[in-house]
Amino acid sequence: MPKKKRRPRKPVNHRQRAPRARATGEPSMSDNIIGYAVSQGVDVTDPAALDAFMTFYNNLPHDVRVEISDGEWRDDLDDEEWADEDWIDDDELEGAFPAFLGTPADDDALEAHLATVDEHAYFVDATLMQRADRVLRHIGEAHPFTEDEGLGGEATVSLMEQFGHATDDIATTWDAMPVSVLVAGLAGGGYLEVSGGEIRPAAMVAPWAWPDAPPEERTSAGRVLHATTLGAFLEETDEGSTALAPPFTAIALMTVCGPGGLHLPETVAEPDEFEPLRQNVRADLLVLEDVGIVERDGDVFTASPVLLTVLPAVLESVSGALPG
Repeated sequence: MPKKKRRPRKPVNHRQRAPRARATGEPSMSDNIIGYAVSQGVDVTDPAALDAFMTFYNNLPHDVRVEISDGEWRDDLDDEEWADEDWIDDDELEGAFPAFLGTPADDDALEAHLATVDEHAYFVDATLMQRADRVLRHIGEAHPFTEDEGLGGEATVSLMEQFGHATDDIATTWDAMPVSVLVAGLAGGGYLEVSGGEIRPAAMVAPWAWPDAPPEERTSAGRVLHATTLGAFLEETDEGSTALAPPFTAIALMTVCGPGGLHLPETVAEPDEFEPLRQNVRADLLVLEDVGIVERDGDVFTASPVLLTVLPAVLESVSGALPG
């Protein structure tokens, strides 16, 4: 089988953009995966059925998973915009990853690390889940929402205070990454929809699972939300990416979720050619700390190993942005 070619990375401004919750647009990676499940007759409103499908999906060959997450199974796929692009062969990427990204633990070590965590307990009380609960409560049945201001300054400041963040210089949702990334993640997971100048709760795949919901429903919602929130931060859009170094940050997260985390200091004694990239990955991880997905102890970044269940799909989604 021919090797999968990668799309070239689009230019990214070295200023982080706040992701926007989209009313319409091309399907996201999560839309494509869930859409494929629906096309195969999976009842995605049933947490057990959705979990079984995701287990099936994660065990498919890499190239098949990429085809599904890219939406190549859709009848309406239009690849004409890529017809004249230069593509990068996988061979060109061998040995291209700088040492600061760390070395992910081997499968046995990761499995042992994952076994130390109660997945249900994590997703019930995870920081991102608690903040999602607060956002959805604040929105209520509906809340004004505009392209320029999002939820508006007052609502955004209120949420940032609840999150424990500073509220200086916040005039719109797009000035507050912890709110804008989470709102985009909730919309990407089908838990929010935007139309007619309002944002409101939705159940495009399944309704939101509150803390008192059955553990399997909260766990399923947690997997979806963490995947779509990471996707909202890392994936390219027409305006560029919110993250400064999307594919490399996604790769770094594999080490961050490992037993020892990832040591990434602010400065190094002998900077090398990858120093600007290293700084960008560190800046991305600091944002993910603010969002509530990553934790930090000094210069060591860590995250729950349960995220390893969603990271492979996220990594595939952004791996086409690796530079040649």
